Parts: sequence; C-alpha cells; structure tokens
Amino acid sequence: AVPPGLSQGLPLDDIAAVLAFAFFGFKTLKEASEIDNSGDGKSGIDEEFAEAEEAVEGSRTIKEVTAWGKVISTFGLVFAAEF
Repeated sequence: AVPPGLSQGLPLDDIAAVLAFAFFGFKTLKEASEIDNSGDGKSGIDEEFAEAEEAVEGSRTIKEVTAWGKVISTFGLVFAAEF
C-alpha cells in the first residue's frame, strides 16, 4: 500500500488497473486487426483448430480411457474446483 502522503488522495491502484486494462485491450485489438486473412478462406483460428484436431487424433490417452481413468479424472476435476 502507498502511504496517503505520497498519493495525495489519488486512488493509484484504480488508475494502474485502468491503464493496464486499456494497454492490453488496445494491444489485443491491434494484434487482431493485423491478422492476415489469406484468400483461401482459412483464418488463423481455422489453422489452429486443424492443428488441435491432429493433436487429439494422435493422442493415445483419448482412445484408451478406462473406468479408473474416468474416476481419477473426475476426482481431479472436483478436487481442483473445490481447492
């Protein structure tokens, strides 16, 4: 916390939050506007989706889920949600 004498009553944490939000918001919008949409009709999102599908198809863990695997996975998700 900043001593009141230094901040002179200004809410510095709120100002810092607004500046950070504005900076990262504008940065994200700038990056989104610079995405190159080539003429083949595929965007960057479509390419990422295709890569993700290939990774899932090549994964053994998706195909070899057992009953114990489901129980452990469910326990892990519930534990993480409660923690």
